[in-house]
Amino acid sequence: MNINLIDSLLDAPPIIDREKCTIKSDIPLSNILTSFVSPNENKSELVIFSHQLDQIEYDRRTRQYVGSYYGVSRTDRYRSMWEKINPSRFIISKKLLEFLIENSRMNVIQKFFQLDCSDRNEFLRYKEAFSLIVDKFNYLKEGEAGYLIYGERGNSQIRYGKFINTLYDILCINSYYNNKNQEIEQAVDQYKSKFSISKYKVCVLNGRDLLLGYDIAYQQKYQSGMLGGSCMNDKKQYLKLYSKNPDKIYLFVITNSDDKIISRNLVWRIKKYNNFFFDRVYAIDNYIRNVAIKIAEEENWMIYVENVGLMKVKRIDIDGEVKEINNDNLKIKLSFKGVHTYPYLDSFRYQRIWSNTLTTKRVNKFRHLYEYTNGGRSTRKF
Repeated sequence: MNINLIDSLLDAPPIIDREKCTIKSDIPLSNILTSFVSPNENKSELVIFSHQLDQIEYDRRTRQYVGSYYGVSRTDRYRSMWEKINPSRFIISKKLLEFLIENSRMNVIQKFFQLDCSDRNEFLRYKEAFSLIVDKFNYLKEGEAGYLIYGERGNSQIRYGKFINTLYDILCINSYYNNKNQEIEQAVDQYKSKFSISKYKVCVLNGRDLLLGYDIAYQQKYQSGMLGGSCMNDKKQYLKLYSKNPDKIYLFVITNSDDKIISRNLVWRIKKYNNFFFDRVYAIDNYIRNVAIKIAEEENWMIYVENVGLMKVKRIDIDGEVKEINNDNLKIKLSFKGVHTYPYLDSFRYQRIWSNTLTTKRVNKFRHLYEYTNGGRSTRKF
């Protein structure tokens, strides 16, 4: 655990190119999120999909069938069956093939790519499926941001989830599976953790630089998600409250290989508990959002829970010991000098009467409520 991760990131500010609208950080996400392992890059060579991929493994699988069955060696029988499929027509990245065999969430997909048929009927079904797969994807290689590269010349792209869905439909013609959508979503998350996370970078913005996180020109546009739909995008005129408090309010940002923002969220320094509050995450998809939350969990920060709000308050002692406190109310005192328009606030939306203290919990006597998207705030009179 790194209690001072925010301060460490502030000490390594990103390079901001205002002409290209990019935010370039030198800190890979994989260096911070240790629970994800980057792929082994030396296994990305393309291979022919056949038992020649790994002759030892093929022999191991076929050896179990050796015996006198109708007077014919079952090893020879199954080898000849696979040769009839002509798998040399299908070229795939070895790294991707290993992932499909070892990590695919769907057993039927694992079984197919392991080239293992237990009877003739199964073989005939897979032979038909193989022809359909080759016609649609005869070249496959891992891509970026959840895409696969396919086509005769590798000039087409398909989302991994759509690929798995298509593959499953081919392998299980006229079948119905209750958990299909859930398993596809899990498979996509797993794929992205293997082939995309090593290309992501992280940084923290504060002061006037923080406002760039709300400029859509700096955001990745291939997928909108919560990030693209945020009500505060391109409304920097309402965000002066953030830039006026650079020592208390930060923006935690994840960028992709194009140095474009794919996730952002506010981080509030709560000195009383020697900790940070990781506010609502706005990301391009659920996977990136979960990655950001995973970082906060590993750092033992206090976290905003979607549709719930603040769940637990954690105090971190000087020696690093974490203690949970039975309290769902956080307070932070800010400077409002020169601030005349206001942002929509997810968590610290209540301002105490006669003070500049914002709180996460509704109190009977509050002065302002920050729930508008037009720069205003509601006022309660006493």
